[in-house]
Amino acid sequence: MTKKELTEFIRKYFPDVTDTQQARHLGRQKGWYVVSSRRKNHLDTLRERKLRFFDDSYYLVSLEEEYPGWTPERRKGISTEDFEKLKKLYDYRCATCGSKEGEPNLKNPSRITDLQKAHLNPHRAGDGYIPQCEECNRAYRDWFVFDKKGRVRTIADARVVLRADEKVQRDVYMILKSKFERKGS
Repeated sequence: MTKKELTEFIRKYFPDVTDTQQARHLGRQKGWYVVSSRRKNHLDTLRERKLRFFDDSYYLVSLEEEYPGWTPERRKGISTEDFEKLKKLYDYRCATCGSKEGEPNLKNPSRITDLQKAHLNPHRAGDGYIPQCEECNRAYRDWFVFDKKGRVRTIADARVVLRADEKVQRDVYMILKSKFERKGS
């Protein structure tokens, strides 16, 4: 199903929904085995099962299997009460950009800030959370590991390098090539 088809389907039954792309969250947050061609996650699985895929589409791989990244920690999450305490600790601001909940977003003033639960480390949900506005949470997805002040500590997904321009990609390549040639691996 393409994003356009998904949007048309959801709007047909839920015309007031603002974010019709929630399908991408079904896998990571709810355990559904849904993959996205745009994010290039698990396309090998689609190939193995001889499923055709198209750019900018979502795929329901199985109703019986859970999404491979789905863990008990992700099931548990953080309670609404604990998240409210966490938001209060951050003065109801996004840990990354500082936008205040209920006010115009600093990155996109046409949107009102809505704080979301963001993992400090997307690979280890038990490491904790920070409040992030929808703009930051969407932009950073699962690309980075954050500290408790909302600053990027390290890369969580090496594919983030593919988002950089070619010069940066070449620089990263040269740095890594040099490192691994010295180690003889």
